[in-house]
Amino acid sequence: MFDETVTVTSVDQTHIKSSHVRPIRNPPEMESVVTLDWGTVVSGASGTRFDPPIAGFKFPLVVGDGWKSSFVGEGNNAKSKTDLEFKVVAREKVKTPAGEFDTFKIESGGWINGVSWSGAIRMSEVRWHAPSIGRVVKSEYKDFRGGQLWTHTVSELNSFKPAP
Repeated sequence: MFDETVTVTSVDQTHIKSSHVRPIRNPPEMESVVTLDWGTVVSGASGTRFDPPIAGFKFPLVVGDGWKSSFVGEGNNAKSKTDLEFKVVAREKVKTPAGEFDTFKIESGGWINGVSWSGAIRMSEVRWHAPSIGRVVKSEYKDFRGGQLWTHTVSELNSFKPAP
């Protein structure tokens, strides 16, 4: 288990930038860049750059809507091609350490295929997006390598403070 502090550092006409500080990581601070509709350009977790940005949301969120996102990721001396499918599957109340939120539950899954490396990784993720604060308040990520569960990460919002 680890804590990460995310602070929005700038917003311009095309991007939102934020600092992601995780003391147990080297380096402990990484910058995230997303489009105004939350398409991930640079991951604050790994520093990976995505082209085109990951289309992880399709606003307005509507239960039953689905979409696809295909992109190339480059970072940490590796390059991959990813194809994901997303679907808004439900409205749910979710309780986190930061409080209880009305959310949209979004399920996604697909394949990460090596370009600079051999092999493929199957991944799935469930995210709960709270429109009241415009953030994901909980997520559960899994990836499978060689048919075996490799990574299983659950993230929850511990606190939230809107900008003044």
